Amino acid sequence: MKRAPVLIVAAFAIGACGSDNSGGPTPSTTSVNVVGSWAGTQTAVGTIVQTGERVTTTCTQIWAITSQSGGQFSGTWQSSGGSCAQAGGITGTIASSGVLGNVILSVTSGATPPPANGLTCSPSSSQAFTGIASTTAITLSASDRLRCSGLGQTFDVDRAITFAMTKR
Repeated sequence: MKRAPVLIVAAFAIGACGSDNSGGPTPSTTSVNVVGSWAGTQTAVGTIVQTGERVTTTCTQIWAITSQSGGQFSGTWQSSGGSCAQAGGITGTIASSGVLGNVILSVTSGATPPPANGLTCSPSSSQAFTGIASTTAITLSASDRLRCSGLGQTFDVDRAITFAMTKR
């Protein structure tokens, strides 16, 4: 089991970052405008349930929010750095207070989650991104549990993901 942290580093990238549709703010027609180009980081901290070992992965994020109608927004995202090469679409809701909910980062390019040295990992619990936005900053967070298997081992990883984005 000592090999697990090295083998699963890639599993903490953005992969499988979709959310369910629970717990979001009620859209409003006077929401904070988030249309534009955003840059920042995504940090995933994983703890192997069976051993308590921790692994942290940080990825560079670029978002292009291209559409906002009332409290609904959409666009694209791209991540890079280490095992983070992925891209996809982003959608979500935003309340007039700037509260974000139902944020989904769908993966259209790159593995979901990226395989790591013969291991495959998939979420065994749901993940709902929530956060706050202003005209200059967005923060999002979520947590979930991954079930990883391969190379004769199976283990669970509790993962917490945060995004810190700044308008460019």
